[in-house]
Amino acid sequence: MKIEILYGNEFTPESDMRQPEKGNPGVGGAQYCLGMLVRYLAKEEDMSLTVYQFRDTHFPENVEVKKITYWEEALRNERGVDVLICTHRSRLDDYDKMKNARVPIVLWVHNHLSVEQADAIVRCDAIKRVVFVGRQLYDLYLDHRICKKSTYIFNMFKGDLEEYRRQDDYEKIVTYMGNLDPSKGFHILAEQWKGIVSEAPDAQLYVIGSGKLYTREARLGKFGLAEEQYEKRFMPHLLNDKGELLDSVHFCGVLGQEKYNIFNKTAVGIINPSALTETFGLSAVEMEACGIPMVTKAAQGLLDTSIHGQTGLLYNREKDLKKFVVRLLSDRELNKKLGAQAKEFVSAAFAPETLIKEWIQLLHEVGEGREAQYRPPVNFFLKQNKWLRMVNRQVHKVTGSQMSLMEWKAKVLSHKE
Repeated sequence: MKIEILYGNEFTPESDMRQPEKGNPGVGGAQYCLGMLVRYLAKEEDMSLTVYQFRDTHFPENVEVKKITYWEEALRNERGVDVLICTHRSRLDDYDKMKNARVPIVLWVHNHLSVEQADAIVRCDAIKRVVFVGRQLYDLYLDHRICKKSTYIFNMFKGDLEEYRRQDDYEKIVTYMGNLDPSKGFHILAEQWKGIVSEAPDAQLYVIGSGKLYTREARLGKFGLAEEQYEKRFMPHLLNDKGELLDSVHFCGVLGQEKYNIFNKTAVGIINPSALTETFGLSAVEMEACGIPMVTKAAQGLLDTSIHGQTGLLYNREKDLKKFVVRLLSDRELNKKLGAQAKEFVSAAFAPETLIKEWIQLLHEVGEGREAQYRPPVNFFLKQNKWLRMVNRQVHKVTGSQMSLMEWKAKVLSHKE
């Protein structure tokens, strides 16, 4: 098969994706996952692979790379390509442009879709398959028309490498990893940090990431950490009476594989304390692969990548973050148990060697013109109104209605305005 992949956008930073299985080189989750897909598809003998990119990221030698200025260049299909893989677009008119594509498109969705985006994708006949990155994200659309051409495949992560090994004598380090913007909820951890230190005086906080994780062109506040207004929101909680950064807090910026020097000493991992925008939680998988138990919220895509009582401690109330962090800092037996289970979980659930087979099967299905098969929910029925979507899907069968729960919500909100 001839497969083409559109990698990133004009703001995606350059990186080295020749061996992404050794860890994220310091790019956003979607770009890292694209790099992993390229890496493992390139190993398949019957796959001819071309990557379109805007900058100069390095890919495996047997991958053809084409530099482009406009993403629409990937739609031309001048060489008899079987499938084009690209991540979803935020602009609605981009889907109108896709309607004229000369190649079947597989749309890889890493973020939540608005009603308008989902509807636009449904109307675009060139999009033959929508691939959500997780079970929970897929289930959000089970009563929407988009589900008829959708499926999900977990993001790949090779968690059985030797470098992913936390030291037995780990320190009382709490490591947060992720973008520093309101949607990732770092302020929730910052607000509770002094309370954590009051109960665990030798605790240290390492922050990996910044407001420039997804684009190096972002304008930051005076501390150089995040957009100015967001800095003003979280920084007061991390300063002492003199206005100086607490001795227990360390901002590390965007790190590549060198972040494992921190992971090797980490007691507790934290990502997206609010879970608001989390569709998968790749950073959780990275830390779990090292044997680090997670503390985060039991919601959204984090339910796919972290398991309460097995790979970490997940709270329903954000105020419980402190309690769970302190517990894992003080109870080494529980910490090591959950850490070991987390490592086993990642190796089993997100193994590239298994997930690439799902991708290959999907690409053949699209190439042969086969339709997607519905995948009924299997867990967390009370989360994010999943049970209501299930009921609504059955109502559709009886009444012929096609109004999804997300469309009902949008309609109600528009009337209120």
